[in-house]
Amino acid sequence: MGQSSSARTSVKDAYTWETTADEVLRDYGQYCRDKHIIVTGANCGLGLETVRALASKGAEVILCTRSLKNGEEALATIR
Repeated sequence: MGQSSSARTSVKDAYTWETTADEVLRDYGQYCRDKHIIVTGANCGLGLETVRALASKGAEVILCTRSLKNGEEALATIR
């Protein structure tokens, strides 16, 4: 059935709604290297922040946006 209740409790205790992507990736970022990850809504807000954080840990991130222009602007922001 997946994780044990103790594993779920430790994650619940470790992170709150205020936790940032960088804080989570401080603990789990080593698992991102050489992974391919698709992020929807990647041109603004949480999507953009998620792309930036994952890419900084070595993941290959595919940005999904509603328009090519929005995607290119997001990519320029991240780079």
